[in-house]
Amino acid sequence: MKEKVFSSLIRVKLKGKGHWTRVENIAGVGIPDINFFYEGRDIWIETKVAKGQRVIFEASQVTWYKQRYKYGGDYLIFVRKDDWIWIAKASTIFSSPGLLWSGACTKPYMVLSLFEDLSIFKDKKPVNWEGIYDILKSF
Repeated sequence: MKEKVFSSLIRVKLKGKGHWTRVENIAGVGIPDINFFYEGRDIWIETKVAKGQRVIFEASQVTWYKQRYKYGGDYLIFVRKDDWIWIAKASTIFSSPGLLWSGACTKPYMVLSLFEDLSIFKDKKPVNWEGIYDILKSF
Protein backbone atom coordinates (compact mmCIF):
# COMPACT_ATOMS: atom_id res chain seq x y z
CA MET A 1 0.00 0.00 0.00
CA LYS A 2 1.26 3.49 -0.84
CA GLU A 3 1.05 6.44 1.55
CA LYS A 4 -1.43 8.23 -0.72
CA VAL A 5 -3.76 5.21 -0.59
CA PHE A 6 -3.33 4.98 3.20
CA SER A 7 -4.20 8.69 3.56
CA SER A 8 -7.31 8.18 1.44
CA LEU A 9 -8.36 5.17 3.53
CA ILE A 10 -8.17 7.22 6.74
CA ARG A 11 -10.30 9.99 5.25
CA VAL A 12 -12.87 7.53 3.86
CA LYS A 13 -13.18 5.58 7.12
CA LEU A 14 -13.59 8.79 9.15
CA LYS A 15 -15.75 10.64 6.63
CA GLY A 16 -18.13 13.11 8.20
CA LYS A 17 -16.16 13.28 11.45
CA GLY A 18 -14.48 16.59 10.62
CA HIS A 19 -12.98 18.53 7.73
CA TRP A 20 -10.12 16.74 5.95
CA THR A 21 -7.53 18.32 3.66
CA ARG A 22 -4.81 16.36 1.93
CA VAL A 23 -1.80 18.64 2.09
CA GLU A 24 1.05 16.52 0.75
CA ASN A 25 2.90 18.05 -2.20
CA ILE A 26 0.80 21.23 -2.34
CA ALA A 27 2.09 23.35 0.53
CA GLY A 28 5.82 22.73 0.79
CA VAL A 29 8.37 20.24 2.01
CA GLY A 30 8.13 18.58 5.39
CA ILE A 31 4.50 19.47 6.09
CA PRO A 32 2.37 16.50 7.26
CA ASP A 33 0.15 14.79 4.68
CA ILE A 34 -3.27 15.54 6.19
CA ASN A 35 -4.88 18.39 8.07
CA PHE A 36 -7.95 17.35 10.10
CA PHE A 37 -10.10 20.18 11.45
CA TYR A 38 -12.40 19.31 14.34
CA GLU A 39 -14.24 21.61 16.79
CA GLY A 40 -12.03 24.61 16.08
CA ARG A 41 -8.73 22.68 16.20
CA ASP A 42 -6.26 21.78 13.48
CA ILE A 43 -4.77 18.32 13.87
CA TRP A 44 -1.90 17.44 11.56
CA ILE A 45 -1.28 13.84 10.50
CA GLU A 46 1.74 12.33 8.76
CA THR A 47 1.07 8.97 7.11
CA LYS A 48 3.75 6.35 6.59
CA VAL A 49 3.79 2.86 5.18
CA ALA A 50 6.60 0.86 6.77
CA LYS A 51 9.27 -0.37 4.38
CA GLY A 52 10.45 -3.75 5.65
CA GLN A 53 11.01 -3.19 9.36
CA ARG A 54 11.63 0.57 9.05
CA VAL A 55 9.54 3.71 9.22
CA ILE A 56 11.41 6.11 6.96
CA PHE A 57 11.09 9.90 7.17
CA GLU A 58 12.33 12.79 5.06
CA ALA A 59 14.84 15.10 6.74
CA SER A 60 12.47 17.99 5.93
CA GLN A 61 9.76 16.32 8.06
CA VAL A 62 12.05 16.37 11.09
CA THR A 63 12.91 20.03 10.40
CA TRP A 64 9.22 20.99 10.09
CA TYR A 65 8.47 19.16 13.34
CA LYS A 66 11.26 21.00 15.19
CA GLN A 67 9.90 24.39 14.07
CA ARG A 68 6.36 23.42 15.07
CA TYR A 69 7.48 22.02 18.43
CA LYS A 70 9.47 25.18 19.21
CA TYR A 71 6.12 27.02 19.35
CA GLY A 72 4.27 24.33 21.31
CA GLY A 73 2.90 22.30 18.41
CA ASP A 74 2.80 18.57 17.86
CA TYR A 75 1.17 16.19 15.39
CA LEU A 76 0.36 12.54 14.89
CA ILE A 77 2.16 9.96 12.80
CA PHE A 78 0.07 7.07 11.45
CA VAL A 79 2.01 4.00 10.28
CA ARG A 80 0.64 1.09 8.29
CA LYS A 81 2.28 -2.30 7.78
CA ASP A 82 0.21 -5.09 6.25
CA ASP A 83 -2.91 -5.42 8.46
CA TRP A 84 -1.58 -3.21 11.29
CA ILE A 85 -1.94 0.50 12.06
CA TRP A 86 0.02 2.36 14.75
CA ILE A 87 -0.31 5.98 15.87
CA ALA A 88 2.34 7.94 17.76
CA LYS A 89 2.96 11.56 18.64
CA ALA A 90 5.62 13.22 16.50
CA SER A 91 7.17 14.65 19.69
CA THR A 92 7.72 11.13 21.01
CA ILE A 93 9.19 9.80 17.77
CA PHE A 94 11.40 12.73 16.81
CA SER A 95 12.84 13.17 20.32
CA SER A 96 13.63 9.46 20.67
CA PRO A 97 17.26 8.31 20.51
CA GLY A 98 15.81 5.51 18.38
CA LEU A 99 15.43 7.89 15.42
CA LEU A 100 18.46 6.87 13.38
CA TRP A 101 20.36 8.75 10.67
CA SER A 102 23.16 6.30 10.01
CA GLY A 103 23.80 3.20 7.98
CA ALA A 104 22.78 2.45 4.41
CA CYS A 105 19.63 4.57 4.73
CA THR A 106 20.45 8.26 4.16
CA LYS A 107 17.07 9.36 5.48
CA PRO A 108 16.09 9.38 9.15
CA TYR A 109 14.29 6.21 10.15
CA MET A 110 13.01 4.25 13.12
CA VAL A 111 12.85 0.50 13.49
CA LEU A 112 9.19 -0.54 13.34
CA SER A 113 9.29 -2.46 16.65
CA LEU A 114 10.46 0.69 18.48
CA PHE A 115 7.77 2.79 16.77
CA GLU A 116 5.26 0.21 17.99
CA ASP A 117 6.59 0.49 21.56
CA LEU A 118 6.23 4.29 21.46
CA SER A 119 2.74 4.26 19.95
CA ILE A 120 -0.40 5.55 21.67
CA PHE A 121 -2.60 3.30 19.51
CA LYS A 122 -2.19 0.05 17.63
CA ASP A 123 -4.73 -2.18 15.99
CA LYS A 124 -5.02 -4.94 13.42
CA LYS A 125 -7.72 -5.47 10.81
CA PRO A 126 -10.57 -5.06 11.31
CA VAL A 127 -9.35 -1.67 12.51
CA ASN A 128 -11.23 0.11 15.30
CA TRP A 129 -11.82 3.38 13.39
CA GLU A 130 -13.90 4.81 16.26
CA GLY A 131 -10.85 4.30 18.48
CA ILE A 132 -8.78 6.28 15.99
CA TYR A 133 -11.44 8.99 15.95
CA ASP A 134 -11.27 9.11 19.78
CA ILE A 135 -7.48 9.66 19.55
CA LEU A 136 -8.04 12.54 17.13
CA LYS A 137 -10.71 14.15 19.32
CA SER A 138 -8.50 13.97 22.40
CA PHE A 139 -5.29 15.17 20.76
